Amino acid sequence: MKPKYVLIGLAFILLSQLAITQNKDLRYSKVFYEDYYSFHVSGTAWAGEDSLMLISGDSENYYPSAGSVHLFDINGEMIWSKKLVLQGYNIQPTDIVNSPDGNFFITATLFSYEPYGKDILLIKMDKSGELIWVKRLSDDRYLHSSGMSITDDGGVLITGYVYESPTSTSTGLILIKYDSQGELLFAKSFFHENLHLTGLSVASLDNEEIIVGGQYRPDNEYTRQTAIMQFSSGGELIRAKKISFENQFDSEFGDLISVDSGYYFSGNFGGTPGSTLVYMDRNSNFIWAKSMGFGGSGSSYYSEHQRINRDISGEHLLICYEGSFVKADWDGNPVWAQFPEMINSQAVSLSDGGYLFIGLGPILLVKEVTEPHTGFIRTNEMGEALSCSYGYPVESTYYTLVFEEFTAESFDFGTASTISLDYLFYELSSNDECVSIIGNTNENNTNKPDLQIFPNPGKGPFRVLTEAINPGHLASLALYNVNGKLIYAKEAHWSELQLLDVDMESGIYFVRISAEDKVFTAKLVVR
Repeated sequence: MKPKYVLIGLAFILLSQLAITQNKDLRYSKVFYEDYYSFHVSGTAWAGEDSLMLISGDSENYYPSAGSVHLFDINGEMIWSKKLVLQGYNIQPTDIVNSPDGNFFITATLFSYEPYGKDILLIKMDKSGELIWVKRLSDDRYLHSSGMSITDDGGVLITGYVYESPTSTSTGLILIKYDSQGELLFAKSFFHENLHLTGLSVASLDNEEIIVGGQYRPDNEYTRQTAIMQFSSGGELIRAKKISFENQFDSEFGDLISVDSGYYFSGNFGGTPGSTLVYMDRNSNFIWAKSMGFGGSGSSYYSEHQRINRDISGEHLLICYEGSFVKADWDGNPVWAQFPEMINSQAVSLSDGGYLFIGLGPILLVKEVTEPHTGFIRTNEMGEALSCSYGYPVESTYYTLVFEEFTAESFDFGTASTISLDYLFYELSSNDECVSIIGNTNENNTNKPDLQIFPNPGKGPFRVLTEAINPGHLASLALYNVNGKLIYAKEAHWSELQLLDVDMESGIYFVRISAEDKVFTAKLVVR
């Protein structure tokens, strides 16, 4: 054979392989979980073209899965996983952002039990999971972090809330600012005599002023509403506005993102259909709001941030709300909408044009455990997944929001100190099938006594038994249906919980007992 034909043949093979590679379907669906413990995403940060840093926690349920940091590649493979450890405390990460020097800032709430208390941590970590430094902000009240962002000079902003005691329902919004080295610049709380304020998301504007979005609840009312507060770079309150409605509905704030001309925020406001995207100028003047008319069954489980991200081109926003992901331009016009069967947290734009949807699921129940677990769905450039997801048409319509100004009193609080944390390596289990319930296995479960229910199957009342809990100890019982919905809960001494007499329709249920840092789950079949 002549050499030139050999070269042509090799070229043809290479081109064929290239075409196959280019046409390769990279989509997948994967769930990561811990047996009998909730494992859910709190936030993510991009860690280069091939990896994603993810923090996970367990809200305020104090399970061993709390306080975790993980590095995944975009193929859904876990590179490493670490639990953050401080003896006598529980660490709940709430947000993570990239630092300008290529590392990561993580904010977390630090819980202590004896005595009960809450502080706020600011953690700096490198890509390998090594701790660079940790700052602890303490006060004689109870602090909780929610959201975080980076200032133009590399400093850190944190928002959240503070309350006076474990039983108090009155909260104040907090705003904290550190420099790039973790030195505390200020920590301020803001209270209103008739409103309970909570900060959820924070951003720095191009004029160095600070925007905080969050919730408020009027005294003696249970409806939550949305508030926007604007501060100077030094933390002085410039203006505060709340969204007002003639008819009071529950409103949920989603996320906040700043742009050169102002900022956008998202959420569900006053009964609007699905999510609304709101555009404000840098003086917090209302420009427009557009209702996207989407939303679904994937509502918030532990009040997760339902975030706004920029796509990799910087020309579009990726908005998530109640199970839906929408790609929209900066004028609020949707490009596509996808509804994966998961409680969504955020969408990440990938360099190959695809996206990574991250949230709880799919679709909630893993290994017959009623707690949700973290799910990844890898999509193509249109947000289409192989399974567990479907697209649907969505149009945005203008929606009018009315803002009412209010004032809040400011108080300085707290001092920050450097502390040392440790970490433990650990493994997660995973499954890459899109199913509603993954079959039960017993990995790492040899030390967990079984929870027994009699009669099972049966009509009830039911006797719930385990020898692992002292009858005099406090315990909590939760009953879920097969869709993961909580239908009954009670906390009492274990001896008072052993008789389950609840009116239930025929079907499959899950009984979950928590006591003495132990959790037991059993399936119950009601005839």
